[in-house]
Amino acid sequence: MIAERNTFKISANETITFDSLYRQYARSLKDYFGRNGIQQFHSDDLVHEVFYRILRYNKSFRKGEPFKPWLYTTARNVMNDHFKSQKRHPLAKEGETANHFTETADTESETQKSLCLKIAMEKMEPDDKELLVMHRFHKLSYAEIGKVLGISQANARVKAHRALNKLRIEFFQQYKED
Repeated sequence: MIAERNTFKISANETITFDSLYRQYARSLKDYFGRNGIQQFHSDDLVHEVFYRILRYNKSFRKGEPFKPWLYTTARNVMNDHFKSQKRHPLAKEGETANHFTETADTESETQKSLCLKIAMEKMEPDDKELLVMHRFHKLSYAEIGKVLGISQANARVKAHRALNKLRIEFFQQYKED
């Protein structure tokens, strides 16, 4: 994977410097952690830990394999280690999740929908939430998600579909209550 001291070969025909790699993925990883219930002040530390592990375990990256699933597998492992060290369940307590769902809304209705989505996401099982975050917010394909989770592409698609249905049900329950 390392061609020179700070250069990474992330695909058969693409080489990137570590600085570029960090700039390209740091924000996305921070968002990934926030959407999975990590408090914002911990997200920065976890992003740094992911990139530390990329440097440390670069030999485990298989040349010719896509880089993004390997990156998210590393991020997932870092997140799980964080939860173990905190001795808490991966579901964030209400109000603990960074406010990633209530972005600038143009109307009161959009603000209400964003809030209902945030509440619905907080109530989801951690595995379902993580799957939706990877697919819907970070645009990982089902094949990439399958590699991250160690399941087949078809299984990832089925799990994502089921998780999305659960989210829809919870969202509309929240929306009716408001």
